[in-house]
Amino acid sequence: MTPVLAESGVDVRGLVYVDGNDSPNHLIERAWPRLANVPIRAIAAPPSPCNRQGRLSDFLEQRRPGCVVVVPGSGHGDIEMLGAEVYRRMCGDTSRASQWRAVQGAVLDAVTDVLDRPI
Repeated sequence: MTPVLAESGVDVRGLVYVDGNDSPNHLIERAWPRLANVPIRAIAAPPSPCNRQGRLSDFLEQRRPGCVVVVPGSGHGDIEMLGAEVYRRMCGDTSRASQWRAVQGAVLDAVTDVLDRPI
C-alpha cells in the first residue's frame, strides 16, 4: 500500500514494520523497487514460525543495513499485547513485560525517527 500512496502523491514520511513477515507471495519484495525513496525502519522479534523465521528482517537488512532492530526475547505478538495465549501457542512466544516494553519503546523511537526526517 505504501508504494501506491507515494506514487499517488501522498506525503509518505516513512514505513515502520513491526515484526513483519512478508507474505508467501513476496508482496514486499515485489514492491521494493517502488520503496527506494521511502525511509524504512523495522522492529522485529527474533526469528520464529510467526515471522517466517525472520525472512523480512533479513531481506530489509540486506538492502538497508541498520534499518532493523531485533528486540532480544520479544515475541511476535508483543506490539499488540503482552502474553497473548495465541502467540505463546502458535509462535512460541515467551516474552515478559520487559521485552514488551522494549518493543513498545523501539517502535516509538522508529516512528519518531521517521517523523523527524526533513521532507
